[in-house]
Amino acid sequence: MSWGLVKVLAALAVLAAMLFDGGAVLVNVVQVDEAAGDVARSAARDYAARGSPAGAEQVAMAVVADLRGAQLDDLEVDRAGLTVTVTRTARVVLLDRLPLVADWAMASATKRASWP
Repeated sequence: MSWGLVKVLAALAVLAAMLFDGGAVLVNVVQVDEAAGDVARSAARDYAARGSPAGAEQVAMAVVADLRGAQLDDLEVDRAGLTVTVTRTARVVLLDRLPLVADWAMASATKRASWP
């Protein structure tokens, strides 16, 4: 195998990893945003039904558990509704090994739901 072919194959491998990581980050952002909305709505319904912030947080944690690797960072209740923040790090191949861009793999979404 010639040296030129090795260079081309290495470049293609790096390009493939970059494309995979880009797709993983994009999918992660969309999924976290959608999950945060689901969490907020579910927790708001529970709080409206039972009036318990702890119960709403338990419901929120259960919904977040469906999104592997996600975590509930914040849940705030006020008179008009509640606000949740959900985060998750995308499963990437190359991105997390590059210190300057490693945080690009982390997605965070904050959503608000009014009382039903």
